[in-house]
Amino acid sequence: MFPSAVPAIRLLLLTGCRRNEIVTLRWDDIDRTAGELRLSETKTGPRRVPLTPAVEWVLERIQRIEGNATLREAVERIALVIKRKLCCN
Repeated sequence: MFPSAVPAIRLLLLTGCRRNEIVTLRWDDIDRTAGELRLSETKTGPRRVPLTPAVEWVLERIQRIEGNATLREAVERIALVIKRKLCCN
């Protein structure tokens, strides 16, 4: 497995978000003050997902690993790996 796939898989498991919700997530969608992810484009409409300590931990690691990249850029690469593994084998 690619090391960069680990944060996305953790976010999927810890948040219950769909793959596309994680792929389209931007740093601006993360409200640490309110403690939530603000998902505007979801299958069922806008929703908010609580930021648990575990989710915060994962998000901090993505920032550190990807430097100044947006969350979306980091996760898109990860989602591509996941998609290939789940859909195309």
